[in-house]
Order: sequence, then C-alpha cells, then structure tokens
Amino acid sequence: MCEAFGCTPSEALQQDPQLVLPILEYRLAQSAKEQHGRDASKMTEAQVRLFTEMARLLEEIQGG
Repeated sequence: MCEAFGCTPSEALQQDPQLVLPILEYRLAQSAKEQHGRDASKMTEAQVRLFTEMARLLEEIQGG
C-alpha cells in the first residue's frame, strides 16, 4: 500500500481497507491488461493469474 500510494506505514494503517483494497485490485488489473497488450511474455505470475481470471469472468458476462 505504501508503494502504491506513496505514503508512510503509519499513514497506510489509518486508511479504510474497504476503500483501499479495491483500488489496489483495480491498479493490478489495469497493469496486467497493459502488460498483456505490450508483451504478454513479460507478465508476472500474478498478472497472468489475474488476466486469466478477468478473461474468464468477461466471457461469463458475455454469455460465452
């Protein structure tokens, strides 16, 4: 959280996790999407897992 938001650990501890965690998840998803578009071979394991899950969920939503 500190790295993502540029805050100190004490500031991070004061934040509402229900607000912060979805933002962090969104940023990770966006990062995975961008890296997949640039060079999928350089995706981290976490990005691959998240991108695969996003693709699966989108397929479900679209009725596939």
